[in-house]
Amino acid sequence: GAQSSRMDVLGLACLVLFSVASVSCGIEFINDFWAISFLSARSWTFRTWLHVLLFISNIARAIATLIEITLESKQDARHDSWLGYLLRGVPSLFFFTTFSVVELFWAQLAYAVAKQQLNPFLRPSMLLLNAIFYVLFISLAITTWLTFRYELFWEIDLISNGVMYAIAAVVSGVYTFRILPKISKHRSAATSDSRLVNRVMWLLLMCTCVFTFRSLWALCVIIFLRNDHKVQEFSWEFLVFIFAELCPTIAILRITHRKRTNLLPKQSSGFDFRALPGRRSVDN
Repeated sequence: GAQSSRMDVLGLACLVLFSVASVSCGIEFINDFWAISFLSARSWTFRTWLHVLLFISNIARAIATLIEITLESKQDARHDSWLGYLLRGVPSLFFFTTFSVVELFWAQLAYAVAKQQLNPFLRPSMLLLNAIFYVLFISLAITTWLTFRYELFWEIDLISNGVMYAIAAVVSGVYTFRILPKISKHRSAATSDSRLVNRVMWLLLMCTCVFTFRSLWALCVIIFLRNDHKVQEFSWEFLVFIFAELCPTIAILRITHRKRTNLLPKQSSGFDFRALPGRRSVDN
């Protein structure tokens, strides 16, 4: 009925938008390709890796949406429902990793700009959190498939998503408010780096907001949209994907656009900006 028609429209919109975003990420990566020595691992800057991760995440969401639209007429088949849950979860994992990498890089950069020693637990914590997320998802998918408890996959995955995003939001938020005074002090002392510091703050805040939004969304679905409203939950979730995945992708692409970094200094506070998003990698 009306809900199914709304889901079709949102699904097609999601498919088109994420496809366009993946093409944009691919174009940015091609631009990187011509600016680097492709076969040299040292010349792959953060910008290059970020565009690869964004491309994989967005194309995965587009493919998952396409398959889900194709399977919509078979929603009565329980294994197809399980496949739908799987398709929704995999791109979310990729986006979670992408945003985590963004936050890790800018955290390292913030410490360098503020002339602070890098927290040694920063990178291991990010890797551990992502590893736990992937292991839980894979284990849950295999277990529910082998035991034919397909609906349980959706419920537990939703709960685990809420918990993991909540943990990420808390860690990101605490870190953000701890580092803001340090980089703000540096910004007031050196106005030439103000654009860089602003990017640090905005990206940290963006990641924190995305993590918080996804955790609150999972909580709301668990409380208000239970089994009798899953079609409604599915249609709303397309909007969640657009807000929490597509919009940050656009923001990151805008910030990492090559021409925007021409205003930044080549080196400041002992930090080499050659790896900065948007700046060409030059191996001396």
